Amino acid sequence: MKKITYSEFVKKYKKTNRIWKFNQFSIVCKKCGSKRVEFNSDMELECGYYDDYSVEGNIIVKCHGCGNAFTLDFWNLAK
Repeated sequence: MKKITYSEFVKKYKKTNRIWKFNQFSIVCKKCGSKRVEFNSDMELECGYYDDYSVEGNIIVKCHGCGNAFTLDFWNLAK
């Protein structure tokens, strides 16, 4: 599999969703190389006074080939 740098990725693929060709992308496990990778996400938005809000959530990624998994947690994102 060919590897590219992040700056090359941004230059080639950082476009609006309508322009992306999602069939050209796949999630591959770095540990075992399996493409049997699943992800699930959860997000919660809390609104407050004076247009204040906060966002909490996470993304869970799991490989069904070797069982390797990780989570990305995000919280307190405000405008």
